[in-house]
Amino acid sequence: RNATFASSKQGAVITFLGAGGGTGCTTAAVGCAAALAREGKKVLYLCLQNNGYVGDCLPKGGVGSMFRVLYEVKTFLGDRDRQGNLTPKLEGLLKYDTQLQISYYDAFPLPLEAASMTGEELELLLNTVSGLFDAVVADMDSLFSPLLRAILPLSDRVVLVSNGTQGI
Repeated sequence: RNATFASSKQGAVITFLGAGGGTGCTTAAVGCAAALAREGKKVLYLCLQNNGYVGDCLPKGGVGSMFRVLYEVKTFLGDRDRQGNLTPKLEGLLKYDTQLQISYYDAFPLPLEAASMTGEELELLLNTVSGLFDAVVADMDSLFSPLLRAILPLSDRVVLVSNGTQGI
């Protein structure tokens, strides 16, 4: 089942894919989110990287981590009778950077936790949060994975970030 937000009332999903660690993917994604916010858009930055590191781009701390977000999504999928409870839970976990004017969740606290997210969980997360924002800027590794396969049809734009070196 493919989904696209291009013709819906939900916010656009822009996915940044890093070719490897240290290529500047997070900097580019956070910069894009901040630029959209300066244009008056309500923006969510979503870190889906396996290394879970956003450097000093955004303040850390509190309960609003992607680990907790994934827990809420998994709980929701496991108990379909609770329909309607996911949106306020995810809203309650949001953080807001007043300088950049973007909303976000802290990255996964441990390496490879993002890899435990399934395509169904990612689709539910994006469908839920994209209805709250004008744009969702997702930042993730370009490793071929079920998560990458799931996000591509959900993305309105995909940006590949590389440091410009050529592989051997």
